[in-house]
Amino acid sequence: MVRAMLAAAAAIALGASAPAPARYLVNEDGVYGFVDAAGGRVLTLPAAVTEARPFAGGLAAVARREASGVRWGFIDEHGAMAILPRFDAAGDFSDDRAAVVLHGRLGYIDRRGALVIAPQFAADADRIADAAFSNGLAAVTDVRSKRGYIDRAGRAVIAFQYAVAFPFAGDRARVARPEPDGEARFGYIDRAGRWVVPPRFQQARDFAGGVASVLDGSRAAFIDRDGRTTVTLEAHDLAPCAGSTEDGLPGSFSEGLAAVRVGCLWGYIDSTGATVIPPAYFSAGRFSGGVAAVNTGDAALAKWGYVDRSGRMAIAARFSTAAAFDGPLALVQIGGSDQELLNRALLRGLEDDAANQTIKTQAKADFHPGTPMRKPELAYVDATGRVVWHHAR
Repeated sequence: MVRAMLAAAAAIALGASAPAPARYLVNEDGVYGFVDAAGGRVLTLPAAVTEARPFAGGLAAVARREASGVRWGFIDEHGAMAILPRFDAAGDFSDDRAAVVLHGRLGYIDRRGALVIAPQFAADADRIADAAFSNGLAAVTDVRSKRGYIDRAGRAVIAFQYAVAFPFAGDRARVARPEPDGEARFGYIDRAGRWVVPPRFQQARDFAGGVASVLDGSRAAFIDRDGRTTVTLEAHDLAPCAGSTEDGLPGSFSEGLAAVRVGCLWGYIDSTGATVIPPAYFSAGRFSGGVAAVNTGDAALAKWGYVDRSGRMAIAARFSTAAAFDGPLALVQIGGSDQELLNRALLRGLEDDAANQTIKTQAKADFHPGTPMRKPELAYVDATGRVVWHHAR
């Protein structure tokens, strides 16, 4: 539930004519609701709601227990069911369309709940966000497990030929197709399906601020919209570091800065490649609202806080997990890190890991018996680091 809430952390302004107060998704002992930027409760959803996501375009997707099982629908800003729960899965609204799964196939509804693109595409409920419409196009998978793009009427406008295809970021989409050696290589296409950056990268991110980070052979780099290299990073900074699953691929530019790894520590560069914040962190997120979440601890004892653009700690590192600010608030986790919880579970025998003695050995090395650890709880903090809402136990 912690990971799901962190992944869904977002503040979406409601209404089209005038800005409405941001609403933030919360969960207290399995009961979902929404709070405002001051932490005040504005909606409490019925206990029958088993899952919920933030508002998007004035509607929020929720899963509710029905006689036929758990079904997804949408609520309006007052908490009323605007689209009755009848779907096996549902994505968020984007371009006035939302992806839904019905009878094992993916299709699309409009804001009235009417099916405007019949369910006909392969469905992956865990990755339904990748099927969102962006700039009038959506990436979907056909029955042959090939990815392509459809328009708002459901017509295939970019042929089903890719192994991987992501939503358009502006006028570029990140796709990968299998090569003769069996490996998939990433490149970028335009809205007509033409290659504007040929598929030659082992990994790649979406364009942001006119550039994208890529892994090209033994080096990481940033490229512009035409594939020209703007910044090249040292090859030795790509190697895995002990206790980390990160591969060294730089983060995307946000507010003019991007996170990059030097050795096994992360810092930030500007668009020229100049170091703005020296590498000092075990992990680093994107800038939002003038600050970025950084981990000043290690994989087992995470200490997350927020730095400003000068590298000053704007919010002290005291959280076990921290998401980027979305509007005036950011979602954080107070208490034990996921790694601490895993270590304790392993030592209690709650995880069947008999075949992996290495993990158990590491768990014992990381765990200090008798160390007090409060059960983790989610919270929202403001720009000063003040907790405006937390899961009251």
